[in-house]
Order: sequence, then structure tokens, then C-alpha cells
Amino acid sequence: AGSVWQTDYQNDLLLRIDPVAGKTLASIPVGSQPLGVAVTAGSVWVADEHDEAVTRVDPKTNRVVATIKIGEPGPAGPQIVTAGPGGGVWVGVPNLGEVVRIDPATNKVGLVVPWGGYVASDGVEVWIAVDAGIDGKAQAIRIDPDSGKVITAVDLDQDPGVCGMAVGLGSVWVTTGGLTRIDPATGRIVGRLDLGGDCGNVTVAGGAVWVAAEGQMYVVRIS
Repeated sequence: AGSVWQTDYQNDLLLRIDPVAGKTLASIPVGSQPLGVAVTAGSVWVADEHDEAVTRVDPKTNRVVATIKIGEPGPAGPQIVTAGPGGGVWVGVPNLGEVVRIDPATNKVGLVVPWGGYVASDGVEVWIAVDAGIDGKAQAIRIDPDSGKVITAVDLDQDPGVCGMAVGLGSVWVTTGGLTRIDPATGRIVGRLDLGGDCGNVTVAGGAVWVAAEGQMYVVRIS
């Protein structure tokens, strides 16, 4: 919607930022301890961790138009949000050990997937990175966005400790202290990059992969 959207965890706000001027255009009150944010056509979605809810904001008015409850309020609630196929919004909820899909037409939780982890989508495929997958090991799991059934499960061959996932540039990217690249067509690992043990959020943008190195004062850009 022509803006950068950032959650302000300490002040329970969603910030709308002008990417050219670098100025905050709006500070929108949302739920308690907002974390993840995702943008779909005509809506901005915010994971309210301690409210166990997701807030839907209309970018035309900068106002909240819906609050979707997922469970009882508590710590480690909704944290990660991604826009998936068919306009569905996928939310990772650690304290439930689940990923849920919100239907934007009804503002209700529909599908519930019993895999607690990092969820990511390119708008076509939906992947979840988990510390303990089907075989008890860290895995990247591709699920059917309609049924929630597992299509592909890829062993990450790493000790548990997944800390980020992204889908883009024809690959699935998982951070586990290093960066693992997966071919979604074959379900095979096609590359690894040692990040010196740094682990953090990962995203795909501008023809590159970006990793936030936790504990470091820098971001890593991978061509």
C-alpha cells in the first residue's frame, strides 16, 4: 500500500512509514505486544502476541476493522504472519504449537495445522520450519494450503534451533545458525551458507536474501 509497516512491541502500535521520506505517517493502536505483520490486497494484518489475536487494519483509513481471536490471552501467542494463496493469512502460534489460517472473507480461523513453527509463503506454496518435525528432527515442511496435509518434509540436518524462514527466488530459505537453501520442486537441500552461528529472521526482497544476525549490529545480504 505504498508504505513500510512496522510493529512497535513496547507501545502496542502499528507504524506506517513513508519509504521515501522516512517519516512515520500514522501510529495505529493494535493489540498487546504486536510482533509479525503482513500485507494483502487492501489489508494489513498484525499478530498480537499477548492478546492471542490478529488485528486487521484498513490501509485506506489507518483504522482497525477486525480483531480475530485465536485463543486465550497469554505469553508466546501469535508471532509470525504471512500472506498465502487465495488471500489466506497464515499465523504461527507458539503457545498452541499450531499454525492457523485466517479467511479474509469471514475474519475467522479456518484451517488449523498441528505444527508449531515459522510459517512462510510466496503466495502459492506454504512452508513451516519446525524444531521437531515428523521424525523428531528439525524440518522444513510444505503443507497443502487447503487440507493442511504434509506434501514434503525436508530434514535440515541441523540441531534444533530454527529461527527464520522465507520463500522466494525459486527457493525455500531457513536459518538455523546458518542459511539452508531448499529446492521446493524436489525437496532437496541445494546449498548452505555458514553465518558464523548467527541466527535470525530472514526475508527475500530486491533480488536478494536478507538475514538479521541476532546479537550483531548488522544485517547479512546474500546474492
